Amino acid sequence: MTPMRKTNPLMKLINHSF
Repeated sequence: MTPMRKTNPLMKLINHSF
């Protein structure tokens, strides 16, 4: 999941919300 590493900051926030 290298491409997702760029959107890690956003995914981290979304993941925390979920």
